[in-house]
Amino acid sequence: MKREDIEYASNGYPILLATRSPGQVAAQTPSGASILRGARSGNPNSDPASGRFAKGGIRKPLEGSGDNITNPIAVNRMGIPQGVSVEEWERRLDAIRDAAREFEEMGQGDAKDFLRGRVNDISRVDIDSFLADVREQRIDDLVDVLDNQLRTQVEGSGRARRFVRLQAPRGFVKRLFASLSDDEVIKVTTRLENRGWGVDDLVQQVISKVSKEDRRALLEKRFRASAGKAVKLEDWHGRFRPDFDGIEFEDEEEPQAQVVHVDVPAVQAPDALQLADALGKLAAAMPVPVINVEAPQITVEIPKPVNKKILRDENDNMIGIVNDTED
Repeated sequence: MKREDIEYASNGYPILLATRSPGQVAAQTPSGASILRGARSGNPNSDPASGRFAKGGIRKPLEGSGDNITNPIAVNRMGIPQGVSVEEWERRLDAIRDAAREFEEMGQGDAKDFLRGRVNDISRVDIDSFLADVREQRIDDLVDVLDNQLRTQVEGSGRARRFVRLQAPRGFVKRLFASLSDDEVIKVTTRLENRGWGVDDLVQQVISKVSKEDRRALLEKRFRASAGKAVKLEDWHGRFRPDFDGIEFEDEEEPQAQVVHVDVPAVQAPDALQLADALGKLAAAMPVPVINVEAPQITVEIPKPVNKKILRDENDNMIGIVNDTED
């Protein structure tokens, strides 16, 4: 070890035999933030990034600030847990998306076969947690697919902006929607409502997909009772859905067929003289065909001479001729 690689403690002595905390696979950098870790003794303050003790002094949240109580620390958009590297977390998210976008629903055995080769030790993977995340990803995809379908089904929802469309194979949406529980159906419709869709439109276009009439009526009653004013983000200013303005936007990759009317003048059939004259001009303009015939090669073999033998009867009269073959 080089001298410059040695770390020293605050008292000036080198740090020897230092190990990382259990489960820590990446270097942890202090964030400067401080949270309460709920300890009954010792320093109750902890750094959310490194897990080390933090310097005291946490400001008491203001009354009525529910967000400060629910989310006391700032987290990144990916919600990476402590001790997990960014690359490892991204690989996990990619595996969840790949598994969620298979046509068939995964079971325990399917998940193990899917993860084999993607993880070093499959025995350390929480299969139930993985399948739960896959299920949530499938619901996320379903919400995106239904949101795009509603743009063509609900009148007055023309697009004024370009959107990347998530497409599902035929039968996937119907199959996935049929597998949703009541709570999941309410979750899907609530998320679509928060995207700006009306309650009546969601009842007519989404909840109506439920086949059983009794269940459909209960879901409609439950959704209407829970539906209310759409939740906006705190930093959202202006219109809730700025892409809804009644102007239809045509995607370049999705040209729509247009009906074009062309006036074609009436054509009269020519008489016999005009037809004969036209055929004569056409025949005169045609080039004379050139036919090249090559002389055939014919090989004639001269027959070999054969001796003939005259056959005579007992009265010396000729009765026939045969080939005289030598034995």
